[in-house]
Amino acid sequence: PLARLLAAQAPQYDPPLTQAALSFLCPESGICSAEDALSQACDILAEDISDDAENRKRLRSLTSAYGILHVRGTQDAESVYSNYYDFSERISTVADHRILAINRGEREGFLRVGVSVDRDIVLNFLFQRVLHTPQSPASPYITRAIIDSYDRLIAPSIEREVRAALTDRASENAIHVFSDNLRHLLLQPPVKGKNVLGLDPGYRTGCKLAVVDRTG
Repeated sequence: PLARLLAAQAPQYDPPLTQAALSFLCPESGICSAEDALSQACDILAEDISDDAENRKRLRSLTSAYGILHVRGTQDAESVYSNYYDFSERISTVADHRILAINRGEREGFLRVGVSVDRDIVLNFLFQRVLHTPQSPASPYITRAIIDSYDRLIAPSIEREVRAALTDRASENAIHVFSDNLRHLLLQPPVKGKNVLGLDPGYRTGCKLAVVDRTG
C-alpha cells in the first residue's frame, strides 16, 4: 500500500509521507522507522519498473543503438586474444567475427566483457515514462526507485539479453558463410576433366549412385 501511495505521485499528501509510513513499521522484518518503510516501498517500485515490458523493450533498443561493448584482458601474457585486451566498439557496428572471437576469449578466461550505455539516455527515458509529477512530495522516492531499478535490475539483465542477441546473430551469419563455402567446395569437380560415379552400397535398401560431371 505504501508503494502504491508513492506511485500515485499526488501533488500533496495528508498526512505527509513520513507520517503515513509509520503505519507500516514492522520491527520483526527490520522496518523500524519511516525511512525503512519508504525504502522498502521504493524497492517494490523498482521491481515494478523493471517488470514493465515496454520499459524493457525500449531500454533494450536504446542499449543496442547507443551501447558500447568493452573488452579487457585478464592477464598480461600474450595470447591469440591480445588484440582485444583493450578494445571498445559500438554494439551497432561490431563485426560478427569479433563477437565470436571475444566470446571464445571470455570462455577461455583471457577476456572480461561488459556493455555500457550513456546513463543520461536511459534514465531520461525512465524519468519521462515514470516520473509524471515532478513537484510531488513522492518525487525523490520515485527518482530513487528509477535509478535503483536500472542499476540493480534492468542494466545487468539488458546486458545479458543484448550480448545473447549479438551471439545469435554472429552464429547464424557464421553458419551461413560456412555452409556457402561448403556448397562451393562440394560443387567443385572432384577430378579435373573427368566424370565421376559415386557408389553407395546398401544391401537392405539397395545401392545408390550419383554422377558428377567434369564441370561439377
